[in-house]
Amino acid sequence: MESRLEAAGGDAGVWLIHRGGSMAPALREGDRLRVVADPAALRRGDIALVRRGALLVAHRVVDVRGARLVTRGDAVPGCDPALPGDGRLGRPLGRVVEVERHGRRFPPPGPGRLGRALARLRGLLARGPFTRGSSG
Repeated sequence: MESRLEAAGGDAGVWLIHRGGSMAPALREGDRLRVVADPAALRRGDIALVRRGALLVAHRVVDVRGARLVTRGDAVPGCDPALPGDGRLGRPLGRVVEVERHGRRFPPPGPGRLGRALARLRGLLARGPFTRGSSG
């Protein structure tokens, strides 16, 4: 799959069938996802295709800091383990740019206003422990 995705390149991408409920309601079981091999373009709010061991996972990006990427399924409470950029825990393969459901194609749904606020909060929490400055 990775070589097919990389070979497709450009805007063509490849179509994959989504399984599971971790991205509900944005993605539903059986949706077709068009993924382009452009992991460097991933931004907060995008849906990334990530390799985690033998699995391909489509989850929303909640934090990007340099080569470090944090993702999370919209329907799950916690973030996935951060991808440090060295490929040890997995690696981003591409970005979901189109969804097909019941023959209709549309851009991937965003997380919504509440979802964006929660994603921002989860991204902050995923960065690590907070430290307080010394007072007076």
